[in-house]
Amino acid sequence: MFAETEGSGEILDKWLSILYGTGLFKLYTNHRLTDIRPDRTLVFESCGETIEVKTASAVFALGGASWPGTGSDGRWVDIFKKAGADIVPLKAANCGFEKKWSGTFIEKWKGRPLKNIRVDFKGKSNRGELLVTPYGIEGSGIYFSGAELRDEIIKSGRAEVYIDLLPDLTMDRVIKKLKKDQGRETLSNYLRKAVNITGIKFALLKEIFPHSSLKELIHSKPDMLKSLPLELHGMRPLEEAISTSGGVSLESLDENMMLRNYPGYYVIGEMADWEAPTGGYLLQGCFSTAYLAASGIIGNAPARDKSAFNSE
Repeated sequence: MFAETEGSGEILDKWLSILYGTGLFKLYTNHRLTDIRPDRTLVFESCGETIEVKTASAVFALGGASWPGTGSDGRWVDIFKKAGADIVPLKAANCGFEKKWSGTFIEKWKGRPLKNIRVDFKGKSNRGELLVTPYGIEGSGIYFSGAELRDEIIKSGRAEVYIDLLPDLTMDRVIKKLKKDQGRETLSNYLRKAVNITGIKFALLKEIFPHSSLKELIHSKPDMLKSLPLELHGMRPLEEAISTSGGVSLESLDENMMLRNYPGYYVIGEMADWEAPTGGYLLQGCFSTAYLAASGIIGNAPARDKSAFNSE
């Protein structure tokens, strides 16, 4: 249906063309849901007007709360609470974490990536990269454990991750390479030649152990290079996150994402309480929950109406 080289705008145009082709589709913009009434009336506001729509089936895809500029501001939470849905509080997911850097470090390295590393938190590890930011870090290396890190920070006010600066080397290989005498070489030059630690990786070592003799530390505790502690003390606000967790609890929904107390009304995407790392998983989750909802609607539709769902 879609070519691999097509952009998101082209794909959207094709989707809309298919939908309009059914003769059943209409698109209304600038409408905000304000209420769900017990008699199954949906209430919207648009350009100062109140619009009421009574419908047997509805699919709600109102997003989380991390993109308020696009309308995904979480204001639907109170509406669904009033409608009787069990709501898990919305929290930031796939977000940056806070670390207080020294002025010297951040001045030189902000916006620079820490590549080819592995990040470990409580036995859960992920290979990726981290981006140094004025407030701390973000990136694929940390998103993988983001939910656990967030919950630990909420609980304890801090969390400590461990960074493997040399994921391609075993500990035995690191020890063997560091047996070479440093001689008169500077520590930075010695580490560059011995284990290829340069630039931001070396700067991070100095940042974390500013008052220690790195030379003595590296030779007495070489495992530090594969398990460098980095303390985080906060996460970025919900509005800055890539996505959110929380929302309508899965217990409030059936296997087709239908609200149990509102048969025919479905909740999909980030509105439901599920969480996934970024990198395609979020999109797949939204598509999959939409598929479940569509399957539920088709399955519950009267036989005479089902032909409309089979349009090519």
